[in-house]
Order: sequence, then structure tokens, then C-alpha cells
Amino acid sequence: GLRPGEKMTVRDLLAGLLITSGNDAAEALAEASSGSVENFVAAMNAFATDLGLEQTKFFDPAGLNDLGHSTAFELSIIARAVLLDPVISQLVRTAESTVWSTDQRVRHDLKNSNRLITDYNYLGALGLKTGFTPDAGHSLVAAAQRDGRRLIAVVLHTDADTITASAEQARVLLDWGWANLTWPK
Repeated sequence: GLRPGEKMTVRDLLAGLLITSGNDAAEALAEASSGSVENFVAAMNAFATDLGLEQTKFFDPAGLNDLGHSTAFELSIIARAVLLDPVISQLVRTAESTVWSTDQRVRHDLKNSNRLITDYNYLGALGLKTGFTPDAGHSLVAAAQRDGRRLIAVVLHTDADTITASAEQARVLLDWGWANLTWPK
């Protein structure tokens, strides 16, 4: 819901991107931080390369270009890396927030698109990122933490075409992990 000429802080644009999946915020951040969307996408791909990822390629900052691709495993590596950033980590687990344009004229009410955070209030949910395109279907990279242990679940192209399907499948994966995995003492 960004308006032409509207100015926002980087943190509030990040909130729009990470809480409510604001694709317009992704484009604005890309242009402002790198001078162009193309430069930003190149930096995204360099980040993936720095992480040692070989099956990940980005074509736009919002993930709407279906030429972009990755694997569940490589998305979990990205998730682990971005959760180390305290601002991102805090924003992706925020259920709701309100941000304003810098002149305080435009208000944006944000609700997290990750239903593990909102509708399901999943125990220990750390959030992360939802995604959807018609070709890719509903997807979710989710994380949860309990007793100092962290699990990451990646759901790509759910079988069901509903807005809750990826969260339901991520919940099943996380529940299985808590019930069946053991960690060294």
C-alpha cells in the first residue's frame, strides 16, 4: 500500500516487507539501498553464493519472478543466517504493527501473513516468511524455538490451495521435530 512519493524509514519498510509480505516495500528497499532493483538482486545472489548455496538464484527482490529457484535445504540455510540479525528476527515474529510515513500522514496497519504467528499462535514461533505465486503455490519458511533449541521447517508448493495450507504443513513438520529429534546434552 505504499503511495507514490511516500517516504518511510528503512526499518518501517522492512516491517512492511517482513510482517505483511509487502512486495512494494521489497522494491523500494532494493532501489534505495542499491541504486536499482538489478543491483539489489545481484547482491542477493552474491549473499547466496557466500553461504555456499548452489541451487538458489534470485531474479527479483520480492520472489514474484518464478524464474527464481531454491531448495528447501538451501532456504533453511538462508533462514538460519537471517535469524542472526536482531532487527529481522524481531520483525518476522511480530503479529501486528502500525508504521507511518516519515511525515506522519500515511498509516500502514500490518498483520503478519505467517499464520503460525497469528491464527495458530504456535508455541515458540519465530516467524520467517510466507510466499505465493500461481506457479510456486503457497510456501512458508518457518522457525520455532523451545528450550534453547531451534527448528526450521520449509514448505514449498503445498498440495492444498488455501491460505492456511503452508502453515498447517509447517506445524506438522515442527511438531514432528519436537516429538522425534534429540540433541546432545
